[in-house]
Amino acid sequence: MEWAAGATVSAQDFSGLLENGSLAQLLSQLHCQPCCGFRLNLPAQFIHHWQNMDPRRRSPALLRWHHHFQRIAQPDLLAWAPLHLDVHSENVLITPQGALLLIDWEYAADGDIGLELALLVRGNGLDVESQRRLLRTYQQQRPGLCAQALNTSVQQWLPWADYLILMWCEVCWHQAGQTAFLAAGSASRRALGLNT
Repeated sequence: MEWAAGATVSAQDFSGLLENGSLAQLLSQLHCQPCCGFRLNLPAQFIHHWQNMDPRRRSPALLRWHHHFQRIAQPDLLAWAPLHLDVHSENVLITPQGALLLIDWEYAADGDIGLELALLVRGNGLDVESQRRLLRTYQQQRPGLCAQALNTSVQQWLPWADYLILMWCEVCWHQAGQTAFLAAGSASRRALGLNT
């Protein structure tokens, strides 16, 4: 990826991009691009995270979730596409010309668009109405995509997103020792019914 001039958006601007549909349009454009050839392997990712988190934080309840996500099939594929997998305000750049760009592609891979949207919902703490608006504006950018199928896919991916976010936060906390990572994973812990 080439270097791009611009500034990352503020949390308030990010909310505005969600509200006016600009972020949904940006993701829709990404998801219509050719795949990158690197398939997201969630079971392997979960194993990697499990091995690299603090062993003292591996509770029996967390182990049950780990086994659960190793055993069950992933949700049915809605649409295979290149995914960014880390969309939040600090990874959205506004160029001097006013164009929006996604930056920080270290987690990018090919996968189901439902997971990308579920991660956006959970990772940014979107409420039900914001989630509905996001999916509605995204679907409007992809008229061949059934709105009900999109919503169902995202709902099915939400627990996977919660577990992925939680385990990523655990690994980052173990590596950096910054309690902000534990705080960032607390909503995912609650969603999975784990003690904080």
